Amino acid sequence: MSDARIIIDGLVALLTPIGAPIRNKQLDSLTNRGIALMLAGVGDDDLIAISTYTLQVRTRGLADPSDDVDTLADQVKAILHGQVAVQLAGVTIGSIRRMSWTTLGQDGTRRWERSDNYLLEGVTFPASELLPG
Repeated sequence: MSDARIIIDGLVALLTPIGAPIRNKQLDSLTNRGIALMLAGVGDDDLIAISTYTLQVRTRGLADPSDDVDTLADQVKAILHGQVAVQLAGVTIGSIRRMSWTTLGQDGTRRWERSDNYLLEGVTFPASELLPG
């Protein structure tokens, strides 16, 4: 399993109490209300085996009420923003904080969409993954 997939799977578990469908990378066109997570690497320090990632959280809300997408994004923020020393299947995330957010407008079926971006700093993996071979 890739490092990114380990992190995404762990974040899905953290966000599950929200009750909306959560997917890796994108929501399918039939999902009216949900969350998609996409991870991007920002930098590695190979000497001390610490990585930094950004996490794009795309939320889709109902057409009415129009602030449904904001409510969903706020629920994600309440769980993720400000977390420290998060343990996900042996991976440790030193801190998570929201960096930016914007409404993306409505899709072709008038559902509201939004993007929130988080910084995941001090990400370390189990020592067994760091050994060669």
